Amino acid sequence: MMAHHRSARLRVLTGTFGTLLIAWGVTETWQNTLPVRAQQDNWTTPTSQKMGIRLLEAHDGGGSAAYPVVAGDLLFFTNSGTSSGSKNVTNSVVVINARTKKPIAISALNSAYTDRYTSHGIGLSADAKYIYLPSIKSITGLEGDVPNSTLVLDGRTLKLHQVIASGGPPHHVKLFRDARGKSRVLVEDWTWSTPTMNGKGIYELDPSRLRM
Repeated sequence: MMAHHRSARLRVLTGTFGTLLIAWGVTETWQNTLPVRAQQDNWTTPTSQKMGIRLLEAHDGGGSAAYPVVAGDLLFFTNSGTSSGSKNVTNSVVVINARTKKPIAISALNSAYTDRYTSHGIGLSADAKYIYLPSIKSITGLEGDVPNSTLVLDGRTLKLHQVIASGGPPHHVKLFRDARGKSRVLVEDWTWSTPTMNGKGIYELDPSRLRM
């Protein structure tokens, strides 16, 4: 998927990794702040209430940029997951300079959101402002501190911005435009027909308002 960054006219791509990434000179961005529970918010809509999808946590994803950019850069966003035989022990977002084919940044979220979780897909808003990372409880049966959720990261700082929970494990995230040409993010829950999963099937998010 390609998109243009308005401020720097960047073109960005997204993809997935299922193998161990080893790189030198890669910037890691840490966010060690404690979770902030979302008690009252402007996120909830009648549709989200009806479907049982909620904003679990809200964070300040601002700060210094995790990687340098200049006009004309072509960036590839992917994720290093922990499933399908991967030797990774944690989930992370990886930013790669597609012209040099070298990683330039790796996210490093609080372990509460990454350890003992697996991530199969990744999505990016059309303006590259937000990254959507599915975070599924490990198929090994180990329980993490955060339920199945979609993590929303700031696209420049790689810090956590939101945690969205649907009751089931999110599997894929896709970008599309609706009939009016408005950019939307489509989230697909995995095995939503299984009673214990309680997923919500397919639902869409509005990246311009960070809500359903």
